[in-house]
Amino acid sequence: MIQAMILQISYLDILQTDQWLVPFLKNLNVDNEGNLLEEDPLNEYYENSGFSSTSMLINLGSTFVYILALAGLMLIHLLLKLLARSFKW
Repeated sequence: MIQAMILQISYLDILQTDQWLVPFLKNLNVDNEGNLLEEDPLNEYYENSGFSSTSMLINLGSTFVYILALAGLMLIHLLLKLLARSFKW
């Protein structure tokens, strides 16, 4: 229990991705017939540490959202630099 609390703080899990991101990602995990595939942890030690799935995106949680936001900001920065060069006098 203490370990789970420490992990939650260290992962900066303030976005509560368990409530909105995980259901979205699990809906993408379907077979050819549209049935949801079950995700199980590798073993009980991983499950006790908060890694309830073998999917990396589900386990990353808020960190995945932060990485996407940083990549988006870097892309916007690059585009703005290119626009600034093209409009330079």
